[in-house]
Amino acid sequence: MNNKKTFWQWFTHHYLVVFRDEENFEKLRTIRFTFAKIVVILAAFAFLIFIPSFFLAKTIANYQISTSENPQARLFKLMEKSDSLESIVEGQHSYYENIRQILGGDIPQDEISEDSASVIVNSDDLDLEQIDSIDLAFRKQFEKEDSKTNGLRTSKSELQQVLFFSPISGIVTNKYNSASSHFGVDVVAPKNEVIKAAADGTVILSSWTQDSGNTLAIQHKHQLVSFYKHNSVLLKKVGETVKAGDPVAVIGNSGELTDGPHLHFELWYEGNPVNPQDFISF
Repeated sequence: MNNKKTFWQWFTHHYLVVFRDEENFEKLRTIRFTFAKIVVILAAFAFLIFIPSFFLAKTIANYQISTSENPQARLFKLMEKSDSLESIVEGQHSYYENIRQILGGDIPQDEISEDSASVIVNSDDLDLEQIDSIDLAFRKQFEKEDSKTNGLRTSKSELQQVLFFSPISGIVTNKYNSASSHFGVDVVAPKNEVIKAAADGTVILSSWTQDSGNTLAIQHKHQLVSFYKHNSVLLKKVGETVKAGDPVAVIGNSGELTDGPHLHFELWYEGNPVNPQDFISF
């Protein structure tokens, strides 16, 4: 008990440090202290240094861990995006190539399979007199109904949800007729009349074809594509986005399949032609 008391007395005992001039012993400064005060000051100083250093070290460690993991995570995400974009580009390329072949009429003959060729029947070899009259009537009725519905594979109500803009105001001189392979409408308008986009979308074709001349195609929502043919000037390039009513071309008389200045306008839905006059008033 005495040792503990002696230590405490020593620990709390007041000391005085006097600073004097070496030459004349003049008192310059005095400092009063105890060992208890020194310990408290050192502990506080160490605490103030340790805490910021600890948080700084922890922050640096977390940053190093995050930076070491992020490149791998980013690389994985970039690989996924690259695969997705590659699939999209391949699909778009195939889609645009099909459109180009449709417009140019240069669908390769080797796409017809041997099995398909083997079922071609020469009509001269058929004896229609031997066909039952009821069966013949049924065939004619089926062909008639099929010609009416050819190119319209979906309900009109789905397309009526699209807000269309009339590409041009004029007189329809040749209506849509799928039976005669006229998959659009011909609209006559004044010379140099501006043609406008029928709906919001992205230009996927802006070029010249032998049959249709200066041709422009726009990809819209709901798997809808609009075509503008026989133009004198094309105002948009492939990849440009357009809004409904934006100028996209100028009416003209380009291409071989034309007999005067007009716009040949087509609407294709899910790869099938539809009658533009069912949705647009010219």
